[in-house]
Amino acid sequence: MAKRALLVGCNYPGSDAALKGCINDVKSMESLLTTVFKFNPQDIVIMIDTDPSKPKPTGVNIKNELTRLVGLTKPGDTMVFHFSGHGTQLPSDNPKELDGKDEAIVPCDMNVILDDDLRNIFSKLPVDAHFAMVADCCHSGTMLDHTEVQITGNKDGSPDLPAGLALPAALGSIFGLKELPAGGITVDGQDFKNRSLPVDTLSKLLSSLLGTNVQPGNLRESLTRGFGPDASIKAKAYIGYLTQIHKEMKAEGKQPGCDIKTLMDVVKRLFKKASHKPSGVPQGAGTAPGAGAYGNAPVGGAAGGGGAGGMGGISLQSILAGIIPAGVAAKPGSKPPPDAQLNPDVGVLISGCRDRETSADACPTGDPAQAYGALTNALTTVVNQHYKASPGQPITYMQVVAGVRELLGKSGFKQNPCLECSQGNAMRPFIGA
Repeated sequence: MAKRALLVGCNYPGSDAALKGCINDVKSMESLLTTVFKFNPQDIVIMIDTDPSKPKPTGVNIKNELTRLVGLTKPGDTMVFHFSGHGTQLPSDNPKELDGKDEAIVPCDMNVILDDDLRNIFSKLPVDAHFAMVADCCHSGTMLDHTEVQITGNKDGSPDLPAGLALPAALGSIFGLKELPAGGITVDGQDFKNRSLPVDTLSKLLSSLLGTNVQPGNLRESLTRGFGPDASIKAKAYIGYLTQIHKEMKAEGKQPGCDIKTLMDVVKRLFKKASHKPSGVPQGAGTAPGAGAYGNAPVGGAAGGGGAGGMGGISLQSILAGIIPAGVAAKPGSKPPPDAQLNPDVGVLISGCRDRETSADACPTGDPAQAYGALTNALTTVVNQHYKASPGQPITYMQVVAGVRELLGKSGFKQNPCLECSQGNAMRPFIGA
C-alpha cells in the first residue's frame, strides 16, 4: 500500500507574522515519516517559504498538491497532511457578532484555506484510505467536519500517557511557561510566540501584498478580487451572492441603501430562483467546481456600506437570516447539512489547541535553528520514544494525543491539542503503522 505526505511549513520571514519553528517542524515530521513509518522520501512533498528550491506554500499550491495526492490515493493507502504555521479566523459580515467566524490556515501568500476548501478536496478520498491531518496552528479545529471529538477539554481527565515516556530536555527546559499573549513573550532570552494571526495583521499583510486597502470588514471581497480563481471557494461564494443581489437590485431600479423591506424582497426573489438550480448557487456565483456541491455556499465577509461589496451599511447576514431556503446558504462559521459533510470515517485531525487557546511557536534556546512548534515537537517526541521503548508495537491516535497533552502539560504549555475523528479511527495505529 502506498504512503504519501504533504508537509507544509510557513515561517513568513521578514513579515509582521514571522515565526521561527515551522520549517524545523517539517524536518521533524519528515524524519519521523521516513525513519519510523518507512515513507519513501520521493513520496513526501515539502513546501516551505525559506528555500527557493522547494515549492512555495501558497494557497493555490497547497490546494493543488492536496488535490493531486487525493487523486493518487487508493483504498488502503495512507496520506498525511501536516501544516505548521499560522491559523486565523475570518470575521462574519456583522462586526457585532461574537460567533460566525470561519477558521482557516494561512499559507505564505495569505491566500487563506478554509474548511470548505478542504472538504471539497478530501471528499474524494476513499473511505477505507488512511488519512491524517496534523495542524500545528491555532484555529484549526473542526476543519474536517468531524462532530466526534475523542480528546478535548483540559489536560485533566485525558487518557493515560503511553508507557516508557520520559520528559525530553528540550521541553523540560521551559517549565513555568504560561498562556501566550498575542505578540508572544521573551523569558530569559527564550522566545515564544503563538500561531494565531490576528485579523488586523492579516488585513495589513494583504494590503501590502495586493496593493489595496484591506480591512477586516472587506477581507472576503479582497481575497476574491486579489486571488481570483485561486481564492477560497467560501470567499468566492460570498462575492457571488453579493454580485447577484446587486444585479437583481439594479435590474429592478433599486439602489444599495434602500429600505430594508425592499432589500429583503429582492433577496427572497433571488433565492427563490436559486432554489430551482441543481447546486443551489445563483448563476454567476463564481465558485470553483464542487464549491456548491452541497447547495450551501456560505455567506460572510464585507457587507459594509458603499463600495463594490457594500449594502448601504445593512448587514447581509441579518437580511438573509430566516429567509434562505435550507441548504442554499449558511452563515459564516457554519457547516453544511450532515449528509453533505465529510464521512465521519474519512480522516483524523490532530489540532494544536482548543478554540480559545493558542498554539506555541517556541525558541527556548534562543537559536532559531532549534525552534519548533509545541505540538509537532511533542508529537514526534512521543512517537519516537514509544517505538524506541516498544519496537514493533503500534501506538494509537488516542495514545499519541494523550501523550502529547501530558508532555505539554509537564512542560508548562497551556495549550490542549485535540483529537477529532470517529471512535474507531481514534483506536487505529497512528499513521496506519
